[in-house]
Amino acid sequence: MEILLEQTEWQGIKLREVAGADRREIPGGTFYDNFYKTLRDQKGLENLDAGWLRQKRSVSRWIETRFLEPMKQRIGDDFKILSLGVGLGIVEVPWLENGYRVDLQECQKSSLEAVAQRFPNATIYIGNAMEIPCPSAAYDLIVMNALDYVFDRKAYETLLHEAARLLRSGGILLGITVSNLDLKTLVSTLLSKTKQKLLGKSLRRVNESIKWGWSRTLGEHLRAGRRAKLNAETVFATTPPDSELVPLKIPSLLWRFYWPNARTVAIHWNKQ
Repeated sequence: MEILLEQTEWQGIKLREVAGADRREIPGGTFYDNFYKTLRDQKGLENLDAGWLRQKRSVSRWIETRFLEPMKQRIGDDFKILSLGVGLGIVEVPWLENGYRVDLQECQKSSLEAVAQRFPNATIYIGNAMEIPCPSAAYDLIVMNALDYVFDRKAYETLLHEAARLLRSGGILLGITVSNLDLKTLVSTLLSKTKQKLLGKSLRRVNESIKWGWSRTLGEHLRAGRRAKLNAETVFATTPPDSELVPLKIPSLLWRFYWPNARTVAIHWNKQ
């Protein structure tokens, strides 16, 4: 199952005021290009939300410790990484600094101007993540961090098929979602929408929001992975009160639909 997400602002920028915003469609490359230009001009990239930055840097360290370091030790200098939907590159810059071979993909170039200047030899793909202009079996690890939500079900499956194509035999796809649809979120969303309809409240907020993407259950992620011939090796989730991603046993049957009770979930897929 998946539900539509709506958003009014991000990083202090009102999304409806960004050029290219269209309440009828999920934002694409043009919107994000204009958004990052607006963010740079109005707020400055040095004034990003502190909590958001901490989360990004924590995820970066976790991925490096859990995946990059042991894979580099096992594979050696041929170890190659592709990170999809990198945004400002907050997660990936430490890896580049530490000498990892990391290729980057983003739907627009404005957010990566500083990264491109600092790492002129880095390969950066600007365009659709579902169509990477690269030969098959090119990467040992592909990372998708907070990218899945911008794709509907059909496009998400296409994205996973493309990732599977790009992975070498025995390669790993790591998908991290910050919009996992658990039972608590589903119930609160349905209750909120019902209340708005019955009481006619929050109309101003609704009118100021835009379609932001999709929230889907763990089961939806796992099914999409199977269709792309990806085996779910491990599921990680944040468990209150800790913010660290920890491995959890993959549930069966109905528990897959609204489990775990966490907004941030990471799935380690192996290529079949």
